[in-house]
Formats: sequence, C-alpha cells, structure tokens
Amino acid sequence: TRRARALRVKFAGWLRQGMTDGSCHPCDVVMRAQMGAGAFGWLPKWITPDDAARPRQLADEITRFFALGLKASQAKTP
Repeated sequence: TRRARALRVKFAGWLRQGMTDGSCHPCDVVMRAQMGAGAFGWLPKWITPDDAARPRQLADEITRFFALGLKASQAKTP
C-alpha cells in the first residue's frame, strides 16, 4: 500500500508538471494518477515471460493507451 501510494504521488507530480509546462492536457490529476499507478502496478501480474522479450512494443501500447484512450469502432452497416 505504501509503495502504491508513493507511485500515485509521483504520477500526480509528473502530471502537474506536464500541465504547467504544457506537455500534458489539463486533467483530473487524482484520477489519472490512480490509473497510471494501477496500469504499471499490474504489469508483472499479466505479462508472461514471453512478453518480456518485447519491452518496446509493450511501452508503445501503454503510451498509446494513455495518449489516445479507448475508442469504440463504428459499426459497419451491411
């Protein structure tokens, strides 16, 4: 719990710094820090040893998720 809290505090600091320097869009810092800490905290729980061979791909996917979020694709009309 102490380590998770420290990670959330770090994320919040990075987000505030990013909003100040313009590298991060304004956001709910507490919510986004919680999401960031949770995402990285779960990495060792859902990544298999085989996945560890592709660290760059994993980093790219996580970054893309935080940068772009989730978007449902539009249903194709038959």
